[in-house]
Amino acid sequence: MRRSLNVAIAVIACCTLVACTSFRTAYWVADSGVPFNPVSKIEPGEVVRIHLAGDKTRQFTVTSVTEKAIYGRSESVPVEQIESIELAEYDATRTVLLIFVGITVAAILVGAAIADDFDEPLYQQ
Repeated sequence: MRRSLNVAIAVIACCTLVACTSFRTAYWVADSGVPFNPVSKIEPGEVVRIHLAGDKTRQFTVTSVTEKAIYGRSESVPVEQIESIELAEYDATRTVLLIFVGITVAAILVGAAIADDFDEPLYQQ
């Protein structure tokens, strides 16, 4: 029971953290006919999901931006290869709600585990 409780709490925590972030399409570059200059639109520290030709996607935290490329810690994407860019958004309301739900479910599981321990005799004769 204790192992399943630990697993349940870990799963709830992971789901809560993942669900707090969503991506919104910020810039459509392909077929716009307008040269794209990411310097004025993307700042270091932002988490981006970049869609490239051929259904390829890259997701990383931006470390620097130039007119020619967007750079992450271990990769860069040339501007001419970008079809669209999505920016990560953090929803505080949803985050608080999910944390509350996660804590409530964890408390119920802990209560069930404790109640299950009381059903067992303390000693056997």
